[in-house]
Amino acid sequence: GMEIGGQLTDMAWKRGVIWSNLYGGISADEGTLSVSNSIIHALSNTYIYAVGLGVIHANFNCLWKEGQVRPMRDTYRSVDFANLKEWQENKNSDAFSVLIDPLLGNQAAGDFHLKSQAGRYSSGSFVLDPVTSWAIDAGGFSDDFSGEPAPNGGRINLGVEGNTAEASKSLTNNPALYTASLNDGGTVGNWQTLYWFARGMSSTNRLRLDYQANDEAPWQTIATDLIPTQQGYLWHPTNPPSPIARWRVMDQANTNI
Repeated sequence: GMEIGGQLTDMAWKRGVIWSNLYGGISADEGTLSVSNSIIHALSNTYIYAVGLGVIHANFNCLWKEGQVRPMRDTYRSVDFANLKEWQENKNSDAFSVLIDPLLGNQAAGDFHLKSQAGRYSSGSFVLDPVTSWAIDAGGFSDDFSGEPAPNGGRINLGVEGNTAEASKSLTNNPALYTASLNDGGTVGNWQTLYWFARGMSSTNRLRLDYQANDEAPWQTIATDLIPTQQGYLWHPTNPPSPIARWRVMDQANTNI
């Protein structure tokens, strides 16, 4: 894992993987740490982030936990955050991060390449996987991706190999969408950025966002005519918060996507 301390500490970590550390992912007792384009994992009974008097400025990360662990903790106030949404609101961090299994090649053997149906680097060549990681093309909107092999999706991958010749390739067929925001729950009482991942889609595709208050309620349209690469949609809900509400993103011309 990673731990920073000292009031004057100011560090930036721009790409990497923290996996299966016995003491959790990142701890900031004091100082400031900026972390992006990374994959951070926590075992049961540990935390992805533990923050004391320090500050973590994080964004565009793939976060993953095992078991029933609460993903983040404020150690100074002895407060656990139950989901990514609580962390985002209380620490103003990870606005465009996602809590999802990164689908690594073989983490037990130290292979942290992202699985891809279009090609994952392995022992000098690219192999095809049966699944594709959503950590591909999930990095910073303006970060350099020119070092990645084609097809690269026009956006940096998360993890160690982002913007390198060993970056996993982007899937250009088999269109798919993934709802990144609120995928592990959370309460929305005010403005909320709804953020999604898209792959295998063109600039001519148009998306629709819907909201459902509960399993029996009708779906309500939030927005239409959005492009797949749009950097989220800022939404102000008018319904009361509901613990079983959900949202979805779909292609307007093909609602099976």
